[in-house]
Amino acid sequence: MVGFSLFGSDALATTRINLSDEQEALRAYAKLVGSTERATVHYWYAGTIYGVLPGEGSLPILGFAGLAKNLWRPMDDGSFSQRIFDVGYFADLETGEPVDELLNPITGKVNHPVHYLSGPSQFTRSAEPRNWKISGDDIWLEESLSFKMPNWLSPEEWPLASSGNTLHFRYTNTYHSKLYDITDPYVSSAPSLFGWNAITDWYPFMLMGQRPGFLNWIGQGKKVQRPSDILPQTMNYLKTYYPNYLDSDEPWEKPANNYVQYMEQRQPMKPGRR
Repeated sequence: MVGFSLFGSDALATTRINLSDEQEALRAYAKLVGSTERATVHYWYAGTIYGVLPGEGSLPILGFAGLAKNLWRPMDDGSFSQRIFDVGYFADLETGEPVDELLNPITGKVNHPVHYLSGPSQFTRSAEPRNWKISGDDIWLEESLSFKMPNWLSPEEWPLASSGNTLHFRYTNTYHSKLYDITDPYVSSAPSLFGWNAITDWYPFMLMGQRPGFLNWIGQGKKVQRPSDILPQTMNYLKTYYPNYLDSDEPWEKPANNYVQYMEQRQPMKPGRR
């Protein structure tokens, strides 16, 4: 039998990168999440949305999928500019195809999803403490963001579509790559896998008003290396509705999000009228 040592060569893998060096860690971050060079990086993703009801548990409601565009630009001071656009859709749990109508399992009512655009969102990525994990030749990064903001949809005007006066979000991203790609000086953008967890209020199209509870989004994806990395359903959706999205670095200028889209596409509804 061939044995192995827990303290053999694999244990030395962590010495190939010094994450306590702020600039080295920042370049590792850019290489993992985006690119150390001027580049457009796409992330394909898909997952399931669960409804969580206090005292009742949770249940799957529908799927989601999309493609996020990240424009990475190195800055003169060593930081990186990241500009994000996102096109996504709500999907059938079984087929993964976009759905324009679904039976809400919580309310028993038929809902008509408003598919979403998000961005542009602008970030400056600088040297800062980050949550890294290394095991053998695998490296992970977890980053989480929590915030709240006024709801575009007031409960007075939108009693069914609005979850309340304040919106609450918690996003957690997990990135995974191989250490040899992160430390390779000839690699500017490392292949990476992506995990996403989000907690949000009920979305407007669900018409659940201020009912107690929330949505839990669980998704996964990867940095796109070739068109075949993208789900066929997602490619068909993009070709149909956003044919220039993959090639354009500025697919739209006006800031977009699901709440603004809902206001533009729907009218307020009162209880009893669905």
